[in-house]
Amino acid sequence: MKYPYLGIKSVDDKNVTVLFTERDKGVVVGNETDNDEYRFGKYGDFDEEEYDFLPQNMCVRLNN
Repeated sequence: MKYPYLGIKSVDDKNVTVLFTERDKGVVVGNETDNDEYRFGKYGDFDEEEYDFLPQNMCVRLNN
């Protein structure tokens, strides 16, 4: 696996996107849920097996 990469999964029918920086570690860069476990900017452990690669037709934009 080459890092970094964007992974996406569905939680309660909404998307969570994580920027994986190493095996099972990353930062949440997109969260459509109300679940605090996936709050934006959280850096920590995430099970990569639960995530798919972000499709090429999707993107993540960060705005200040």
